[in-house]
Formats: sequence, structure tokens, C-alpha cells
Amino acid sequence: MPDAAYDAYMGKGAFEATGKVAVRTVMALYTNYFHIVTLEGKGIEKIADLKGKRVSLGAPGSGTEYKAIRVFTAAGIDPDKDIVRERLGVRESCDALKDGKIDAFCWSGGLPTAAVLDLATTPGIKIKLIPHAEVLPKLVELYGPIYFKTVIPKGTYPGVDKDVEVTALTNLLVCRADLPDDLVYQIVKITFDHIDELIAVHSVAKEITLKTAVVGSPIPFHDGAIKYFKEKGVWTG
Repeated sequence: MPDAAYDAYMGKGAFEATGKVAVRTVMALYTNYFHIVTLEGKGIEKIADLKGKRVSLGAPGSGTEYKAIRVFTAAGIDPDKDIVRERLGVRESCDALKDGKIDAFCWSGGLPTAAVLDLATTPGIKIKLIPHAEVLPKLVELYGPIYFKTVIPKGTYPGVDKDVEVTALTNLLVCRADLPDDLVYQIVKITFDHIDELIAVHSVAKEITLKTAVVGSPIPFHDGAIKYFKEKGVWTG
């Protein structure tokens, strides 16, 4: 996740006590869309409506939890005081929402996420995605130039019949700064030489392209990666 990578590079947040980490970007991968999922009929229309509700912010220590805390803070909601906070993975969250044990859950991932898709296709269930792009200016002010606004398109999940404006970030492949240039070069080369095999495993890999691989990172790229991207004529840094 670029938010954790940026904090490590800057020595901020969770890394304030231990100091800066020498981390570099190998490539940008694909977009992680921040989902706030609830069900029709719960009276939850906007993020402010989650105050006092039982909400899963993601599994402990996960990228989802990392971002959820930030989104809620930017929205003026204290994750420890203003909601009944649960810490469940995405599949556990889907089950808990279906069983009425929580009112909503957060998830950061690609589109569509299988667990959310399974929930949305459950008979008698109609999911609702809560728009929250209005928190973006505060997110950037508090945490840096990591997040951006986008939409989860209508039809991504059954029952979602209009575009939903959300916040998002670009997943990164990162490495230690002291990895040999040749090794990082080969990692990037092999990835693009075999991109069709990655797509066969997961369709989200369609988003990994030469042009998009060099944008969206808040931390510097490794020299080995830069060498590859320069050879392909896509490096503009």
C-alpha cells in the first residue's frame, strides 16, 4: 500500500518511533478502491450516518484497516469512540453483515472483489456502497499526496445501479533500496514478459501496463526499475 510505504519512507505515522525506511518503488500495479459496504434498509446513506454503528474497519494491521482509520478520521469520526469497531477480514465482514452482526464494513481492493460480489449475489440481499469522496481534501491535508478520487462504476456489483464516488490509491510493488539494480531490473522485465499469465490468474492484472507502472507512487523508484522503463521509452521522471 502506498500510504504505508510513504509513511515508511518519510518516517511518519507507524514508523515515527523507528525512523525512516530505505524503501523504493519497483512499479505501480493497480487501483485499490476503498469500499464502505452496508445493506439497503439500514438507513445509512453517507459516512456520517455510521456514527454509533457497528463497523468492521478491516483485519488487524491490514492495509484496509490502515486506510479506514484515515478515512474515518478525515470524516471527523473517531474510530475508537464514535463507532463500535470490529476488526474482521473481508469474508468475515461479509458474513457478519449478512447475519446482522455488523452494520457496515470497509474494504480496500480491486474491482470486483470476489467476497463482496458473493455477498451482492446472495438471495434477499441488496448491498449499498457509501460514497465518501468528499473526505479527499482532508485526507491529503493530513496524510500527503497518496489518495485520489474515482468511482466504483454502476454494475460492478449486483444492486449497485449508479456510480459511487470513492477514494482510492495505487497499489505498489516496493523493495529495499539496497537491492541490486540487476535483480530489480529482472523483476520488472519478467513481470511484463509474462503479464498474460498474471492476467489469467487474476483479471485485475489487466491494469498493469507500461504507461501506468511509472505513475502514482509517492516514493522514489529503484534505479533498476528506472533502467527498464527508460529502455521501453515510458520513463518521464
